[in-house]
Amino acid sequence: MKTSNKQVLLARTAFLAVTLLLVAWIVDLEGVFSAVKTVPAWLYALLLILALVRVQLTVVRWMLLNPDRSGQLSFWQYFRLTMISKPFNLILPGALGGDFARSVLTWKQVTSHRGQNLIAIMADRFVGLFSILLLGFFALFFIEPIPERHPLWYLLGILLLGFVATTMLAGNQGLIDALRRRFEKWGGMGLLLAKAVLAWNQSVRYFKGHRQRVFAAFLISIPAHAISFYSAYLLAIELGMTISFYDMCAVFSLVWVITAIPVTISGLGVREISLIYLMSLYGVSGELATALSVCVYLIAVMIGCVGIGFIFLAKSNRSEGATDY
Repeated sequence: MKTSNKQVLLARTAFLAVTLLLVAWIVDLEGVFSAVKTVPAWLYALLLILALVRVQLTVVRWMLLNPDRSGQLSFWQYFRLTMISKPFNLILPGALGGDFARSVLTWKQVTSHRGQNLIAIMADRFVGLFSILLLGFFALFFIEPIPERHPLWYLLGILLLGFVATTMLAGNQGLIDALRRRFEKWGGMGLLLAKAVLAWNQSVRYFKGHRQRVFAAFLISIPAHAISFYSAYLLAIELGMTISFYDMCAVFSLVWVITAIPVTISGLGVREISLIYLMSLYGVSGELATALSVCVYLIAVMIGCVGIGFIFLAKSNRSEGATDY
């Protein structure tokens, strides 16, 4: 392992340790575990089913945003690659570590237009995060009149503006052409980067020429996110919190974007600190906020365990000489 990689790993491990120690210092862990135990098993089973429905919706979104229309991947393959990536969300930095695994798996799966297939994963994630922020910002108009609402407005507003600015830059033809020309002069790695920029340019043109697909992908995101928001809302109610569905939408839209930052493994520590702060605006104790975070994470663990089954299924297919992977 290179020295720079070791330093990054050390920094992430240190940050994870600091955040977890901070959580342990802020809250009573015994109270957290006591609250988690009150959530019935049937609710976890229901939320697991809803989570699988959400996965299928995100698969459709990924399919819609893929500029590669050669049909190399079937719906089943999209779904299986997505499920296989779920366990990696639990062991890689950030809440989106599975996207890296999904990219690697897709690269091995397809035989042509690989750049476009990888860009589809980036576009899928971008549309997903952008729609989360947009829905969270929309929910702000319906939240409870709590005394300290300003942090929610500021954070969601800044993040949403950042995504809009990024979208404008990503689609700027002049900037794309300038980057491609600059990379071509570097040779070696620069040529590879130039090819990546060219693939991105082709994809941007595809997205501009097929705006209805991008819009459809955004519409698919609405029920997908609604399932996640509603799952968190059900858990919050079961834990005894008095909070509206719209407030939960605003809070978790921020939490999910924050934990997407690849700082700690699976966003651990970062997610808990974020929830403790944001839920404190509603007078929710740190123990209940942490318990909610743990319960939400348990759903992710359950999905990851289902995904492990798909990994063994893929290995079985390869050993039998199947070509569907």
